Formats: sequence, C-alpha cells, structure tokens
Amino acid sequence: MELETLRHFVVIAKLGNMTRAAAQLNISQPALSRQVQTLETELGQPLFNRANRQLTLTPGGHYLVNHAEELLTLADKTVANMTQQQVLSGKLYIGAGETRGMQPLVTAFETLHRAHPGVQLKLFSGASQDVFTKLDNGILDFGLITDPQLNSSYDSLALPSLDRWGVLLRSSDPLAKNTVITPTDLLGKPLIFSQQTTAIERLRRWSNQQLTDQQVVATYNLIYNASLLAQAGLGYVIGIAGLINTSGDSELCFRPLSPTMTTKLGLIWPRKRPLSPVASHFLTTLQAQLNPDSKKS
Repeated sequence: MELETLRHFVVIAKLGNMTRAAAQLNISQPALSRQVQTLETELGQPLFNRANRQLTLTPGGHYLVNHAEELLTLADKTVANMTQQQVLSGKLYIGAGETRGMQPLVTAFETLHRAHPGVQLKLFSGASQDVFTKLDNGILDFGLITDPQLNSSYDSLALPSLDRWGVLLRSSDPLAKNTVITPTDLLGKPLIFSQQTTAIERLRRWSNQQLTDQQVVATYNLIYNASLLAQAGLGYVIGIAGLINTSGDSELCFRPLSPTMTTKLGLIWPRKRPLSPVASHFLTTLQAQLNPDSKKS
C-alpha cells in the first residue's frame, strides 16, 4: 500500500466521483480506477459502492479513509521535520477541547510565528479522548486537556487559567432570573451534557448524585451546536463559561453553578517521543511566557 495510492483514494472519497478526482489529480481515469481496484484486491473488500457514476464509501472504505488521513498527516509531518533547514519552519500540531484556556497557547504561537513566519499551526478541536488518541498515534505534538492527571506516559505543563462551569439557557427562562444555578434548580429539568466522561462524573459529584441519566436529553462535544438546542428550548446546557456569546441581542444567557465548579487546564505531550524543532521552540516560548522571571535567573 503506497502513500500516493492512499492520497488518491482520499481525494476520490471526498469528491465521490472518479472523473472529477482524476481531473483534480491530473491522472487518467483508467489509471486511477486501476489503483482503486488494486487497493481493493490488496485489502480483500470493496471500498466504494458504485451507482449512477456516484461513489459512496462502504463501511471498509469509511474505516480506511479515516486512518489514511491520519497516516498521511503523520507522513507529511515526518518529512517536514526531517527536511527543515536552518530557518525554522514547519507545522505545529495541537489538539484541544473548547476552552478559553487556549489564550496562552495562542499568544505563544503568535510570538513564535512573528519570529519565524515559516511556522504554521494545525489546530484540532475535539474531546479529550480524541486528543489522547492522536497524541499516541503521533499526529499531534501537544494536547490541551482539562483536569490533567499525572501519567508516566506524558510530560505536562500546568496553565494558569481555570474553566468555570455553568448553565447555558434561554434568557426568557424563569431560571435566568437566578444569579447562580444550584443542583436543586436542575432537579427534573432536561439537561444537555458534555460527552466527556470526566465532566459527567464531576457534575454528578457536584450535584451529590441528584442529577440522573433520565434527565439527559442530549450530549455534545462542541458547545456551539449544543447552544442551538438550548435556544430551541430543548434543555439546559451544562458547559464552560465564555464559549458562547450571550451579550447584546442573544436569546441565551449563562449562569454559573453554585457551589462553584472549575476545571484545571494542562498542556501534555508524549514523554518518550522527541519533540520536533518547531514543537520544541513553541514549548520554550510558552514556558518563558508563563514564567518570565525564569529568563532573568
């Protein structure tokens, strides 16, 4: 299985049409078809459903395209890291959930990019488990996670900010008159939770186990989409402050939880894998930014 074949397969999967894929790749359609047939023979199963000149992925095709994209990213990242010259350039890969705690990382990258314009940031947004998987597979250089736990597989850097949790709800809702939301306020109410297991466990502890699974009408991994559910009146979104604009003409408002619930943030990276030159410079920049006095000592 060659990388070029995988690249061609991903393009076909995205376009859903062999003719358009051949034109984009500047390759003849028969040659591209033979590549797909060879790949299917090698894997022992069809990768596309073929109907009316439109190609759709089979279950095996879906599996391959997801892993092919990760393999190609890793291959490109490896080549870029090994071919960097004296002038620092290349890509920095960071995975993170939705949090205002990204700001120190943004500031550090801005400083790095200003000094080295050839550096690019590849930012992946997703749940903590997705970030861990991509870190372990070598796709990401760093992961920004909530409630970082000590783990011998990762080095970590604590970040100064905390995420505060609360409820996103319609401004017209009776609970919007409260300055804070307590566990009692949410009894029997339809709830929309983050999909992250650690967040759900913390919320249950916060409520002294008063919140039940029967109250959960939906879960989310990106809070913007969850905010649309709240706007439609389908439930109360339990989430982090500052991610959704609730000012001005917004139909939504945010009320913090009481007792207060916060989560710590940390940057992690695999301990046994050397950092690329770009990742190493970024980490040094971030550490200097967080500890300015260390440069003087």
